[in-house]
This record gives sequence, C-alpha cells and structure tokens, in this order.
Amino acid sequence: MTRRGSKPRNVRDNNTKLLLNLYRDTSLLSVSKIAQTTHLSRTTVNKINDSLLQKNIIIPQGKGDSTDEGGKKPQIYSLNADYGYVMCFHIKYEKILLRLFNLRLETIYREDETILRDAPLETVLPRLNLMFNNSLKAAESRPLTAVVMAVHGTVDREKGTLFHSTYFPSWGLNIPLVDLFKDMTDIKVPVYLDNWINFKTHAAKEMGVSKELSSFVLIDAGYHGVVAGIFHNDKPYDGEHNLAGEVGHMVIDPNDTEVCQCGGRGCLERLILTSRIEADALKMREEFPDSTIFRASDKPDLDLIIDGFLNDDPLSRHLLTKVAHWLAIGLSNINLLIDPQLIILEGEYAKAGPDFLNLIKEKFYKVSMVRNSNRAEIILNEAHSSATLLGAASFAIGKHLEEIANSL
Repeated sequence: MTRRGSKPRNVRDNNTKLLLNLYRDTSLLSVSKIAQTTHLSRTTVNKINDSLLQKNIIIPQGKGDSTDEGGKKPQIYSLNADYGYVMCFHIKYEKILLRLFNLRLETIYREDETILRDAPLETVLPRLNLMFNNSLKAAESRPLTAVVMAVHGTVDREKGTLFHSTYFPSWGLNIPLVDLFKDMTDIKVPVYLDNWINFKTHAAKEMGVSKELSSFVLIDAGYHGVVAGIFHNDKPYDGEHNLAGEVGHMVIDPNDTEVCQCGGRGCLERLILTSRIEADALKMREEFPDSTIFRASDKPDLDLIIDGFLNDDPLSRHLLTKVAHWLAIGLSNINLLIDPQLIILEGEYAKAGPDFLNLIKEKFYKVSMVRNSNRAEIILNEAHSSATLLGAASFAIGKHLEEIANSL
C-alpha cells in the first residue's frame, strides 16, 4: 500500500530517470532550471537531488549567475562523471579497440590491439583479458559499471551469444561470448553484447542526426560490406531471429554470376563489394587509359575511385554510378518494408558526397512506388570515427542510470 501523501514507486523511479537523463544531457543545472524543463515541482526536484547528492551521483558546482530564485544566486549541480565508467570493446577485422568512458562519455583510456585475420577464439580471448586488466589499472579508483562488446555478426543480445562471426568464421556457431568473458575475467558487472551497427544506430539516436526521430534506418556500406541498424516505433528493431539488419544480403540481381560469402547470388553486398569495384576498375583500364585513379597506383582502391569521382574522372563516375544504381534499388526495398522517416547512408561510400547522393536519389525515386509521395528522406553522413564505441558506452550508461533510479 502506498502511504498517504507519497508517490507510487514507479512514479518516483520515472521522475528520477527523468532527472538523471537531463543531467546526462546538460552540464550544469539548478533546481529551478530542472523544474522548468521537466515540469516537476521544485519540492520533487529537491527531494530527488538530495538522494542523488547523498549517493555522490551528482555533485555541487557552486553558485550560478542567475538571480531568478528570490534574488539569490542558485546552487548549480552536475552529474558526477567519475561516479563510474564503462569499458567498451569493438572486435573488428584485424584489430580490437578498447575505450573507457566516464559517465559524460569522455574517454579516460584507450588501447588498440592488432590481431591476425580470422584469429582463433583461443588467441583472441587472452588478448581481451590482457586489455581488460590494462584498463582496470588505468581506471585507478573509478568503479567499473559495465562492459560492452561490439562485434560483427549475428547476435542474441539477451543470451550474450554470437551466432556467427562475420570476420572470424573459424569460431564456429553459437559462441557464448559473454559467458566466456565473464568466466575469464571473473567480473560481476553487466556485460552487454550486440552487433556493432546497433550501437552505431544507438549513437545516431542519442547524439546524432536522428535524435528527434522515431523511425530511421542507418546503413553502413563500404569495405566491410553492407549492414543496417533499424530504429522503428521509437525502439531498435531486430526481427524475430535477429536478422532484420542484414540488408546486404537482399537479392537485388538474381542473374548475377558471383557468389556472395553468404552462399547466395545477386546480394546487394556482393554487387557493390569494394574489391569487386576495384577489380572492375582494372578490367576497364584500357577503355579509360587516362583515368586519374591509375596515376597514384596500378592497383586502385576505393579511396582513389572516390577521389576520382569527386574530380569528375569518367571511369570513377562510371563505377560509382553503378554502385548508386544498386544502392537505390536496395533502399527502395527498405523504404517499402520499413517506411522510415529517414534513411542514413554511412561508411566509405558516403565519402563520395552530394553528387553520389543525387545519383542514388534519382534512381530511388524512379523505382519507388509512383503514388508514394511520402518517401523517406535519404542523407549521407560521415559519422564520428568512434561512433560505435560511443553508442556502446551511451547504451551502457543509460542502463546504469536506470538501475540507479530503481535503487533509490
């Protein structure tokens, strides 16, 4: 039974979450500013603030300049960034990235470790353990609140299982990566596992171009292939079997002769694979002998092709026009299936700029349903180089602050 005059537990928790999220987003806050922003009473704000101060979750930062509180300068508070920290791993193609972030998403330690291509799990796990121990020393007295692992492959985040690793096929299937990490390190804090694109999508929602949107698709296309993070109805969407973001394996051209790594033919990813575009450039060298992409190297890479495209090189434009064609068909399919407010294209192909986007849009509008005038907007975005790790850290911090709110 709720005592007369007291708020139900879930209301108090929600109000505390509201304040904690505001402290995350705003450096310095006074009670009046919090009350004005959240529409909570000053009494409620003071009670929550007192609880947070007692736990050292927020800290006083002196007096503010405003005199709107009865002529007195207001007390200013901020989130205690060093109340805890999160440890984030990104297990990439030939490298493991590690970052420690405080609660303000400031990097307090970083380490990059090179690994062999398709390195056995038995050699990767000790590397993770070594990096883990190095970071504990670097964190000094700060308490570890969570570990996050971003991987490339299909994930069951609830079970902490990696069904299949894109870059490490030798690991096999159904790897209990979270349990293996916990057993190895003997830590008691939560360990979160997810596909890297989902953390990158979280970053776009929390601090990027999609902050105000309830439905968007983020597609990353480049050297690694093509993959998407889907945010729909104001929450991430994975599908029933965690396959919803594998848009690179939509069949776009069933007559294509090349076999994709998934075993299929005509997949979007295979059609715009960077190594395929680079190989096409070599095949067409005699047809375009004056192409600028061969001036720097006899083996052109995607960066040279994009640079040529930006400088009106005919061969580069031919190659990327073909890429834009296939991407437009893929985006049209996504538009019909998800009907998002926005489609964001990131990755190496996004570096090709506005002219490349215009090529995509031109084809996209031709193949989309004629009567569908409310098609999703498409933009190119060059994300922060640490977007995946920042998204991972933001996700874990949000979980931690939610636990704090529930415990007060």
